[in-house]
Amino acid sequence: MDEQRREGLKRRLDKLLTDFTSGKDTEVLHQIIPILGVLNVLVPAAVPANLNKGMLEDLKNGAKMEMPKGMKPMPALLQTKKGGRFLGIYTEKKHVRTEKGYPLLLDMHFVDCCTMAKKLDLDGIVVNAFTQNLTFKKPAIDAFIQDYGSRRKKETKTIRLTREQMEDVTRKNIELRLLPQFIFEGGAKYIDDLCEGKEELLAQIYAEPYKKVPEMVSPYQAEDFSLMDLNIAEDMMLVRLDMPEKKLLEGSCVRIYITVNPQTEDIHYFTIQKSKPKEKNLLGRVRKDGKHEVIGEAPEEGGEIERVMELVRSEQKDSE
Repeated sequence: MDEQRREGLKRRLDKLLTDFTSGKDTEVLHQIIPILGVLNVLVPAAVPANLNKGMLEDLKNGAKMEMPKGMKPMPALLQTKKGGRFLGIYTEKKHVRTEKGYPLLLDMHFVDCCTMAKKLDLDGIVVNAFTQNLTFKKPAIDAFIQDYGSRRKKETKTIRLTREQMEDVTRKNIELRLLPQFIFEGGAKYIDDLCEGKEELLAQIYAEPYKKVPEMVSPYQAEDFSLMDLNIAEDMMLVRLDMPEKKLLEGSCVRIYITVNPQTEDIHYFTIQKSKPKEKNLLGRVRKDGKHEVIGEAPEEGGEIERVMELVRSEQKDSE
């Protein structure tokens, strides 16, 4: 399909979706379905956990990448008040609402989205959830797969990233996945090694993903980081990591706080993440199981350590 025809179909689809939202006309719905059957849509997703360093080369400068077997793109799911789970898909970028923790936009054929929803045992798919909000439930998904799946050749799913996007994704992957993984798995010894290696070791960690990417190097040097370790009490050591100010985009970490109890080796990993312009930064944490959660607005910089200590002490008290 040429670009001109594709854009024409997208404009027609957008008008039909708006019309259907207003009137719920079945005839309009019958015009929507065939267009969806031949178009690609956008699916917000998190960075795949098994994205290896060598694959960064395929993502360089927006290059296409075939989705490797076994890689799970981790799509953002929508959940209803009654517990229903739906895959949110978007026909154009203007309908997408940015979700924290889901920086990628997968460019996928609608039928592939149906297949994904079926494999994940979801309750359905929602098209443009925050604007036009058209829902297809399980029977409709099955029908799509049967009717349109056999009509087209197998297409390559792609992730298209610019250099700037790749740097942003790589940074978030390190701060919210790799670094906490290293710390929880390595325990107190790894934290000691980090404190000994200081800024030079942090720069090495950030440089590692770029080593297999020709003509690309990490944008960060040792002087871009700052590490300070404090012995707060007999049962609490705290490490403050100040992260690079350059290429600091929404969702990336401004600072990271790590606490460890030398007596029990109990570890906590807290994040201060950059928010939208004119909004306060967000305080979050990564748990031992790798789950990242936002706690709320971060205090002013001078109150961050006190707030982290309060959270750790509260958790200690609850476990007694």
